[in-house]
Amino acid sequence: MHLAELSEEGISSVAHIAVKFAGVCALIIVVGFTVVAVRRSGRGPRQDSHAVTAMDERMAQIEARMTNTQDVMIALSEKLDRIDDRGRRTDNS
Repeated sequence: MHLAELSEEGISSVAHIAVKFAGVCALIIVVGFTVVAVRRSGRGPRQDSHAVTAMDERMAQIEARMTNTQDVMIALSEKLDRIDDRGRRTDNS
């Protein structure tokens, strides 16, 4: 293969990826507009207040669990950093 052939293949693959990306973006935009149109027209599914309240409570519970998990992960990270720092000080001594 010649250098010119490689660069044409490279450009072709980049163009192919760009076209795929543009297609996915267009699909997302179309679906978003469709959802907005259905919600504004009132033809979408109705949500009762009990279901909305239950979902809000569930989301609050999930958020609290995720916050707790994040706190644990931060504490573990800090602990591992301290252990790593002790190991470096021992190696330097």
